[in-house]
Amino acid sequence: MLVDLTLPVSEDNPFLSHSPAAKYGHMGTHLDKRPSVHIELKRFISTGRLVDVSHVRGRAIEPEDLPTIEHGDFVIIRTDWLSEQYPDKEYFGDSPELSQAAIDYLISRKINMIGIDAPGLVRSEKHSEVDKYLLRHDIYVVENLNNLHLLTEPVFKIYCLPMNIENATGLPVRIVAEL
Repeated sequence: MLVDLTLPVSEDNPFLSHSPAAKYGHMGTHLDKRPSVHIELKRFISTGRLVDVSHVRGRAIEPEDLPTIEHGDFVIIRTDWLSEQYPDKEYFGDSPELSQAAIDYLISRKINMIGIDAPGLVRSEKHSEVDKYLLRHDIYVVENLNNLHLLTEPVFKIYCLPMNIENATGLPVRIVAEL
C-alpha cells in the first residue's frame, strides 16, 4: 500500500503570504537545503522509521522519547501538530520541538533525513539555526508532513521526490511511504 504524506497546497495555505522564495520553495511539504548543494538521488529513496511522539506536550522531545534509530534511516516524527492546528495561525506558535540532545542523538545515528508534521523541528526563533546545523551534518529536513496517522507500520520504504529548483533553500516535495 502507498501512503501519500504530502500536504496539499491550497488557497488557505499560510505560506502564500511570504516572500516569493518562501512562496515557491517553502510552501506545503518541502525539503530545506543549502542553495548550492546537489543532493544525490539515492538519498530520496530509503528506509523510513516512524517515531510517534504525539503524546509529548508541554516539553521538548528528548532522546529517550525516540526509539532505536538505524544508520541511514529517514526518520518520520509524528507529533499530530499538523492535524490539530493547520491551517490556523496557531500552527506556527507553540508547536512541539526537539531538544538539542534529541537533535544530537539523531546526528550521532547518521540518519539520512528527518521529516515532521510541524512547521519545523524547533520553533521559529531557532528554526533556521537548527536546519543549518543539520545540513552541516548532511541531514536534510522535510517539514509539514501529512497523513502520518495512516502509517500502520513502524518501518517502511519512503520516496521523497523534490522539484529540481536551482539555488533554492527549499524544495517542494511529494513524499510517499510504501507499507
